[in-house]
Amino acid sequence: MENKIKNFNLDSHPESNIDDSRLAADSLSKHLHSQDLGKAEIDIKQSNDNSSDHVEDFNEAEISSERQEKLKHGIKVVIGGPPHSGKSIFVDALMENLDKNNTFSFSAAPDGEGVWLKKNYADPKAKKWRQKGKFTDDWVEDRRQKINDWDGPLMLIDIGGVASEENSKMIEGATHSIIISGDLSKSDEWRDFFESRDLPVVAKLHSSLNSIKDIALDKENLVVGSVHNLTREEPADDRETIKSVASLLQNIVENNSYYKEAHQGAESIPFEVNTVDIFKDMPGEVVERRIKLDDGSEKVFSNKYLSKDSIPMTYDKAAESGQHSVWINGPMSSWSAMALSIALDEEGSKDIRLKSPDGYIPVEKLEIDPEIDEKWFDDPTQIGEIDGAPVYFVHNTVHVSNNPMRPSQLGEVKLPELPQGSVAVISTQGPNWLKASIALGYKDSCSAIAAFHPSEGSIIAWAKNKDYLGKIVEQNFDS
Repeated sequence: MENKIKNFNLDSHPESNIDDSRLAADSLSKHLHSQDLGKAEIDIKQSNDNSSDHVEDFNEAEISSERQEKLKHGIKVVIGGPPHSGKSIFVDALMENLDKNNTFSFSAAPDGEGVWLKKNYADPKAKKWRQKGKFTDDWVEDRRQKINDWDGPLMLIDIGGVASEENSKMIEGATHSIIISGDLSKSDEWRDFFESRDLPVVAKLHSSLNSIKDIALDKENLVVGSVHNLTREEPADDRETIKSVASLLQNIVENNSYYKEAHQGAESIPFEVNTVDIFKDMPGEVVERRIKLDDGSEKVFSNKYLSKDSIPMTYDKAAESGQHSVWINGPMSSWSAMALSIALDEEGSKDIRLKSPDGYIPVEKLEIDPEIDEKWFDDPTQIGEIDGAPVYFVHNTVHVSNNPMRPSQLGEVKLPELPQGSVAVISTQGPNWLKASIALGYKDSCSAIAAFHPSEGSIIAWAKNKDYLGKIVEQNFDS
């Protein structure tokens, strides 16, 4: 197949930036067309006769039984590369171009920061919540187990920036890989790391801060090119190379016959409810995506981004449920997880569970204790008032690697006591089942509960006075 280089986003820009982009484009083009293509920055895996590109055929008889078993649980793509290459930004932008209802983004990087702070990363008010982590044996085993056990069409796995033994252990259940590197000299190291673990590289990308356009080389089952300016200051979901990668991944998912056969005729959980159905009539922005499939057809899907104005409707929706057991599957924000769990509890649901890599985890109403549970909480801090009610910042210290929490530990957690009638702003990097359990524990003693968002204000997910639902809590951490 002939290699075709695409240059994108050729808008008018200052000459200095244009020169930088042209240099980056020329450099990459030389690599793409070099005679020593296999050892250059861009490596294209070839078949035995060296005459055509290798394309994974999910129907090949020679595919190993071990790989077949992995594929039955879905496509699991590891995104790796050296530090400061923009991996977390890339994963976030890639998610925007995929069907979020059928894609799960999972962090196996010990820093635990991911895209949580996004554009607020360097803001002095949000900087205090940045916390680097480290590998531990228990954490590596926990991540390994979650990746192995996850079952779904597509999983994206963001790993740390070193081709280490710890990363190797965690990703043993993965099926494919993507390399994104700001340092071209490190690309071969990551290619060898992934291919030695039977993880075909489906995209090999250069992260270029100085460029103003993307460059992509289309190959069958491989995207090669560069992505420009992966920074937290601006969205990257419109980058053409990222769209190309999303299209390739969607085709790989569509062609995964092993997953389809394994799930054909599978029994559904009778009380499972998908967030698509729960939120479909609620206000929010709907973004439609179209991806061209190998057979020439188009796959059309929509990602919905709920507005905070949807929170009052969440309580109305719960009133329609009338179910004792509600198991919720699908993506949710912190405030929607809190609001929906409390709303269902108020309507009498006694078995509320949220889907996570650990399975369906029950939401529990946590107890309050006058003594601070120092393993899980900092001392609550008053950060303001709302109509005379003190606003307290309640920070749960769960961290992906430094202080991880397993579902079996949830019942041990005790909430810090707050003055009666306070507004609780809940902060945690923990999973939604933890956030919802904290919120449910505070409902009887607080006047309102909000989900913390770094530097942008916190959104009230529950309040005794329903007029406050969806309102923003101004937060002053200097007071």
